[in-house]
Amino acid sequence: MKQFEVHVNGRMSGYIAAESLLLAELEATRLWNESRGCINYLELVEITPPAKHKVVLGFDYDNQAWIQNDRYLRCHHPAEMNCQCYGRLHNGELADAETINNIATTQPQAQTLTVEENCIINHSRDCECA
Repeated sequence: MKQFEVHVNGRMSGYIAAESLLLAELEATRLWNESRGCINYLELVEITPPAKHKVVLGFDYDNQAWIQNDRYLRCHHPAEMNCQCYGRLHNGELADAETINNIATTQPQAQTLTVEENCIINHSRDCECA
């Protein structure tokens, strides 16, 4: 169930809970019709709940990018490759709550990085990891 703020004539006036934006729009349309002209402007704003978990280190399989401390990490492809990896394009951005919760509940969360994990995340051309 998603939560939406209802803004009427530019002011927040209440909430609608619905399974989708379409159903929330149907409810908002019903409110609009019942207002008999009292509503000049009506807007729905989806409320995104905060993440319930924290990702110490995980992999976002949908976007094919590493996440550390809830933020995307850049890839380490050579600059001349000019890749368009999600990690390079979104380096440092906070992952959305749904992604964080999904990773945190489906992937084991280590408290510290192993040598191998540190190499995967921070490797360079002169990495000496075995």
